[in-house]
Amino acid sequence: MNAVQSSAPRSDTFKDGTHLGRLQATSRRHKHELDPESGVLYTITNTGLFSNCTHALCCLIDLAALGYFPRRIDFSRSFLAYRDNEEPTDLYPALFRTSDDAVARLASACAHSRSLKCPDHHGIYSIYPYGQFNLFMDAYFRPSYEIERLANALQEKYRIDCSNTLAVVYRGSDKGTELKLASPSQYVQAASAVMGGRGRVLIQTDQAQAKALLLGQIPGAFAIEEMPTTGGAKALHLLDSQTLGARKEDFARTLLAVTLLISRCDGIVNHCGNMAAWICLFRGHARGVVQFDRHGRLAGPLQAAAALLKNFLRVARKHWRGELSAYA
Repeated sequence: MNAVQSSAPRSDTFKDGTHLGRLQATSRRHKHELDPESGVLYTITNTGLFSNCTHALCCLIDLAALGYFPRRIDFSRSFLAYRDNEEPTDLYPALFRTSDDAVARLASACAHSRSLKCPDHHGIYSIYPYGQFNLFMDAYFRPSYEIERLANALQEKYRIDCSNTLAVVYRGSDKGTELKLASPSQYVQAASAVMGGRGRVLIQTDQAQAKALLLGQIPGAFAIEEMPTTGGAKALHLLDSQTLGARKEDFARTLLAVTLLISRCDGIVNHCGNMAAWICLFRGHARGVVQFDRHGRLAGPLQAAAALLKNFLRVARKHWRGELSAYA
């Protein structure tokens, strides 16, 4: 317990019977390095902001299955697309904070669990195991005080009453290379169907064309203008600071703050992807969320049932292969 807050390593659950072997396998599955002396977890990935965050969460879940709970997370070997220079920068403290008390609660809860799950960012968010995910979020992914201040400042600037606001989140640019996208017009229809008595609609999208259409066709719609858009198919994190109109690190902070703000909205028409998943992870549940799935369909009971069956098969495969966690 000197290096990391840890329960006894559960080598009895490992197919090859070797604790060290499974720890190394964890690093290969979700690339990272764990310093046992300092208890620091170094995540190693370089993708979009929330893809990096999902990777970090999966690293923590796999380590928890081994009884390891890092004292600190270091992003200096990841989030490379959000640096303004070549110097290694640990963005974790700018984005998140860790709670020692929550880590202790997480360790206690995981000591009694043999079925940890990693989030499938292209899955159905209404069936996420939030009881587990909320413990990890509370321990390692509390928004930093800086991010909370920025989210509150944006909420005040745009006079957003989250209890009376519907958020519509459309992901365009390169997302169409990963899955089938619903059209912006389908998001307009979904928003109209769930608008109810809400007075305003917050539009968030990375695609300039979609932003113009959504703002033009949804009554009471507005957008947070600090968030950039693109007219092309290149992801925003791959654009330079001049094109973004902001420093790369500032873009990361603004994106996280806006996502936190969206998660507070009374209702959400959500897309399918890492940012969409983290909206629900910050929210702690999927109540009030309407989601388009990876096939461009509105996710309903049929899609949820199919996803539950898929999760069951994933757990069976996990046990058969001796893996540490299954996706959900």
